[in-house]
Amino acid sequence: TMAFHPSKRERKQQTKDKQAHFSTMSNNAQNQNNRKLKEQPPVFRSATMAFHPSDVLNAIPYQQSATNEKTASFRYDTANPTSTNDNVTKKLSWSNPTLTTLGLYYPLGPSQRRFQRSQLAHLLETLVHVFYSLSLHTQYFDQPIMALCESLDQVRLEVQVWGARDHPEEIILEVSRHDGDCYNFHIYAHRILAAFPDQCPAPFIRTAWNLEPLERADGVLGLPKNREGEQQQQEQGVEEALDVAYSMLSSERFDARKLGFQSLLHMIDPCKSGWLAAKAVAQCILAPKGKLQEQLSETLVQFAILDTAPTTSAKNHYQSSFEDFMEEDDTNFAILADAENAYLSLAILSQTLRIAARDKTQQMMDTVKTFLNMWCLSGVDMVECMIEKVGNVHDQPHHGYYAVQCLAALYDCDRSLYSRIRCAHVEEAQMVGELSHFALAKVSEKLRVSLQA
Repeated sequence: TMAFHPSKRERKQQTKDKQAHFSTMSNNAQNQNNRKLKEQPPVFRSATMAFHPSDVLNAIPYQQSATNEKTASFRYDTANPTSTNDNVTKKLSWSNPTLTTLGLYYPLGPSQRRFQRSQLAHLLETLVHVFYSLSLHTQYFDQPIMALCESLDQVRLEVQVWGARDHPEEIILEVSRHDGDCYNFHIYAHRILAAFPDQCPAPFIRTAWNLEPLERADGVLGLPKNREGEQQQQEQGVEEALDVAYSMLSSERFDARKLGFQSLLHMIDPCKSGWLAAKAVAQCILAPKGKLQEQLSETLVQFAILDTAPTTSAKNHYQSSFEDFMEEDDTNFAILADAENAYLSLAILSQTLRIAARDKTQQMMDTVKTFLNMWCLSGVDMVECMIEKVGNVHDQPHHGYYAVQCLAALYDCDRSLYSRIRCAHVEEAQMVGELSHFALAKVSEKLRVSLQA
């Protein structure tokens, strides 16, 4: 029996038939996947959105890796994180981080770096140290691996670690801005991305002062200290600036009020306005002249002493979805806006008292004592309010930082406050700072040493 051998033309035809068969199977599978994609709502990540899409966990399925990782195709909903403790504000690091592979509908931002997957543990350890050195109030989430950070100057950013979809052996570190000044965000993002593996930044405090060159510069460019005419002209300019700031504070718009507080914060900062101008503004706040300055000082103090202990809505106010946020009533929005203004007011009050303590003149010391007595007669115990804020340092370390600054400045101006200030939880604040907040640790240590001297 002779074996049948197909001809060359028949072999080519058989090959074409097989290719057509596999192509048909592949097209059928692709069409099936496309139908699944069409059934899914078209939710995308937007670099300009202030809130996250709500249905972000509807992942597009594809082959899972052997490490039992999960896939996130959209922005993760941080209002309902999985594998995290309820009291996330007190977590000092990731407890059980689970790497999530980047999905199809998650375009990355420009602030990112790639590393080998074997470096994941070292990367997370480095990030915790960087957050401490930058004095960031951080909330940690395990799945996906993410940290929500807020700086002392109200820059809110997200640090996320993803598994690369195109290169399974790589991971991606991404830093994205949620809120706050863009320039300051890039400072923080650069330090975070440049820290790994062996370039962790030295701790620094962005609110620190370097006043010696500022005091020398005040005698240059038409700002001599000993000319009465120039001094009067500067005081007139400060009064006009305060008038503009108070007009914004008295507005019914929340954004206008916030802009007014931010303007005051810049005016009271010697590094931005100069020592003489900042001192003149501090003098107007502590010893107001005229009805307008009295109302401005009163508004500032009333906001600074507000109890802004975080509620459930306040903790998650920038973690909610856009739709949920828009459904909230005006009362919740007003509470959140007042909390932000209260933080700015506390920072302004801290700067004001620091300027008074730095001035070291008897006139300024007497001004601070009169300021405290005036508010005591009005039923506001300034020292007790700051002590309460220091006691809440676990939940609000940034507020605790400025409260400790206020207490230290008050003690420098009035040593008779020793018996009251020593009751503050300064050692506890220092312990919290040493664990997670460099700036808080430094100011708490300085005040503790002053009280023990």
